[in-house]
Amino acid sequence: MEITPLNKLPVIITEIGMYLTRGGDTAIISELKENNPIVTQFTAKGNILKKNKNKIEYVYNIWNVSGRIYPLTESNLDIVAKLEIGV
Repeated sequence: MEITPLNKLPVIITEIGMYLTRGGDTAIISELKENNPIVTQFTAKGNILKKNKNKIEYVYNIWNVSGRIYPLTESNLDIVAKLEIGV
């Protein structure tokens, strides 16, 4: 199986805001630094909202701008789309 380098994947995280993860959770990107397209970097920082019964937990994570949380594999924590609220 051939692995696509992260810098060859499409850019999903383009700005601070709310996104959808592969597992269906909401991710809030609160910091996004400029990304060097030649070097694999994880420059998007934020939290995933986890709903447990009557409580919401915020779980801190970092992502590559492609939405991947891990460099060599897909995960339910990967960001797959921007959430458009109220559109």
